[in-house]
Amino acid sequence: VSFGGELLFANSSARNTLIKGFNHDDSFVDGKNSDRFGRIFESVRKAMDSDETYRSETHIIGGRIYACAFVPIKEYEYVNVYGTDITDSQKEIEGLARFPEENPHSVIRISGDGEIIFANAPAKGQILKKLDVGVGQKVPDEIYSTVKETLESDDYLDVDHTLGGRIYACTFVPVVEHAYVNIYGVDITEKINAQE
Repeated sequence: VSFGGELLFANSSARNTLIKGFNHDDSFVDGKNSDRFGRIFESVRKAMDSDETYRSETHIIGGRIYACAFVPIKEYEYVNVYGTDITDSQKEIEGLARFPEENPHSVIRISGDGEIIFANAPAKGQILKKLDVGVGQKVPDEIYSTVKETLESDDYLDVDHTLGGRIYACTFVPVVEHAYVNIYGVDITEKINAQE
């Protein structure tokens, strides 16, 4: 795509997916192209104005979801756009995500480097609130060391954590192929108090 919005080249895959229905007599900013593909040109423009070597964005076109990389070739005043249809993968991820979201107990997913990449509502309202962290942030070292241990051993690990006067039975479950750990936490304070 030229800096002026002209479509310079599109392979057959792009013509049949990402820019299907594109009017080749117009640019990205003209007529119906502007309505349907205008956001792509906005991303092209951002890539042109950026100092980054590429820009990644997700676009929804014709009901399909595309992961797009925008690579500016400034000396020739155009941007290469590489798009991958991730619709089916995204639906699978959303389907899997519903299970933890519907779980009445805390479910937290932590990456191998200790970043919280998912937490359902109970986890956000209980465990993460008491830890004073949120999705996108790093977990405290005590929890991170257990995450690392779980990934290294590739085995479940059961640990009780006391947070804000509440006791949580936490099961750390490694998902080694994706380099993250799911933590399933259940508040067992009442059970423990009843036993004492």
